[in-house]
Amino acid sequence: MRDLLTDRETAKILGRSTSSLYRTVSYFDKYDDDEWELEEGEHFEFATRSSEPSLRQRRFTEEGVEALARFYEKDKTGFLAVVMEA
Repeated sequence: MRDLLTDRETAKILGRSTSSLYRTVSYFDKYDDDEWELEEGEHFEFATRSSEPSLRQRRFTEEGVEALARFYEKDKTGFLAVVMEA
């Protein structure tokens, strides 16, 4: 069984608010033709069941946190190393 991090834990590791984290997740979900992808089962699992996608909380795998850190690193060099240490 994989260790999963809550959205709060993930946001804290990434130095973001949970709102900011979910804005990024929405960006990843919105565009299929870019390099930024989060795949269910590999990068996250849904923690809650809801018919409304915007209300579904996620739990993130280490790979998911790393993918998000790579996205944030594009604006801040060295960010990924700090996250990986955490």
